Amino acid sequence: MRAGPWRRPWGRWSCWRTGSGWPWWGAANLGHALSPEHLVTRRGAVVRRTVALDRRGVAGWTFTETFFQRRSGLVTVSATTAAGRGHYEVVDVGRSDGLDLAAATVPGLLDPFLVRFPVRFPVHLPVRGCSRR
Repeated sequence: MRAGPWRRPWGRWSCWRTGSGWPWWGAANLGHALSPEHLVTRRGAVVRRTVALDRRGVAGWTFTETFFQRRSGLVTVSATTAAGRGHYEVVDVGRSDGLDLAAATVPGLLDPFLVRFPVRFPVHLPVRGCSRR
């Protein structure tokens, strides 16, 4: 009987080493941009996919988050369209950045659903490691 890669120490090491880089490579290739005419999104670790979606073709938005995204404060924003696959995703974007991206892509579409709070200046945040005396 032939031993599989998990029975050999170098096989275990090589499987662990090749599998550990995928999340980093995938995160390094994430991105999005908003031009005057297009929403551009990119994702993928090995096969990179870049989509340039015409802003006039966006019909709606879907916001989803997994358990791990919720813990990290991230969200997946899907632009719904009648063209191509039906929706295109911007993965792992911050919650407020995702809402701002969706609101800026199609002005007026999300206005009835967004509540903006005024920011009061100066904002006093506690500095880590410093104590008040």
